[in-house]
Amino acid sequence: MSESHNPFQDTKFKDFEFSKSDMTGAKFNAVDLTGSSYWAVLKNAQFTDCDLESCVFNDVNLASSCYENINLSHASFHNINMSSVSFSCLNLANTEVNDANLEGMKINGVLVTDLFEAYEKKASSMREMVLNNIRARFSSVLDVVNSLTPESYTAYLNVAKNKSVGDHIWCIVGARESYSQSLIEGQWAGFSCSLDSTENPTEAVEKLTASAAVFEKAISGIEDWTGEREALLLSLLEHEATHEGQLIRHLLALGESLPASVKWA
Repeated sequence: MSESHNPFQDTKFKDFEFSKSDMTGAKFNAVDLTGSSYWAVLKNAQFTDCDLESCVFNDVNLASSCYENINLSHASFHNINMSSVSFSCLNLANTEVNDANLEGMKINGVLVTDLFEAYEKKASSMREMVLNNIRARFSSVLDVVNSLTPESYTAYLNVAKNKSVGDHIWCIVGARESYSQSLIEGQWAGFSCSLDSTENPTEAVEKLTASAAVFEKAISGIEDWTGEREALLLSLLEHEATHEGQLIRHLLALGESLPASVKWA
């Protein structure tokens, strides 16, 4: 197929299968290719103003091909040579890429390898900020419990659905232990809590300290920070902050003073 030939203009190939085809230099302009599948050579091909939503590319050579103003949402790329491919003005929502050679590939003029490196650095930096905030919440909750008398630890307010500090700590310890195990497994693994009593502040201090150590051990062994693990980490931070806020209102209503480490007081 010559590079000057342009047979695909304003054409529909929805759910079409291109199998073992040599389409080197092919040009697709304003073509609907939704749901189509490719086992083909598409070297130096040009796609302009095309809809490639949910397309599947398997064992395809896309080297030096060019994609401009393309919808690639939900597309899948498997075992692909994408070296020196150029993308611009794309919709890549929910796109999946596996076993791909991305050497020299550019999106909007930027090397993909540079984009990945920048993303990893940004993700790592954000994760460290989340971890530091989690540790700060761990510390402040421990300070709260250490500051209370046994009477204050078990006291309730005369309002609906009120929880004592001990009730909150049971939930906090259980969440730390459960999220730690879930982070190890890479998915939610269910809730359990080793804290036996909601009325013993001494045991609470021991379990708060132990659960913080369990969390640190869990994250130290993680090498693959998947999206699921990142989400679990954020959920744990949200859980800690929510309980801390509830503890603040509860203790202020009881007339208690709060440690300096407690936030939002």
